[in-house]
Amino acid sequence: ALDSIGGHAPGLTEDMHTAMLLHAAGWQSVYVPKVVSRGLVPASLAALATAIGNARGAASAAHPAIADRRRLWERARAPGGGLDLLRAVEDADAAVAAAISGGSAAVNEVRTITVASADPGDLSLNDLAALGRCDALVVMGDVPAAVIDRARRDAVRLAAVPPVVEGLVVVLQAISSVSQYR
Repeated sequence: ALDSIGGHAPGLTEDMHTAMLLHAAGWQSVYVPKVVSRGLVPASLAALATAIGNARGAASAAHPAIADRRRLWERARAPGGGLDLLRAVEDADAAVAAAISGGSAAVNEVRTITVASADPGDLSLNDLAALGRCDALVVMGDVPAAVIDRARRDAVRLAAVPPVVEGLVVVLQAISSVSQYR
């Protein structure tokens, strides 16, 4: 079943994401009320989640564009960021306020990923992370859908790299025809 969806989904909520992908692919599951493992998170995570929820209005006022807010939260929650979800936070409200007062402007970058396989699992973790946060996507050649599907769902799909780049533009470049992937 996992092979049919390209393996475990990445991210902090990989269990839920993997289950959603399995169900979308037609698999069925059964709930078994038995604890087989426990996740490890800081005790401050609940306070941090509450502070983030309470600050939505302030974040919207300070960063009116949806893309800016997405970048703001991505940067703040990144490993080592002020709201790193796996790091204990002393004062959640202050940490969220500090994050909101920070910048959310796009860092303009074009990143080319050479696709040599139909399996998204063959991409590097850095490539998968770039696909997951790209603002725009350009597909050059016969790149398999399974690879394209790893890009952010709301990333703008472009036919070519624009002369002026805004945000992260990922170019997926097939090294050969899709028939070689099969």
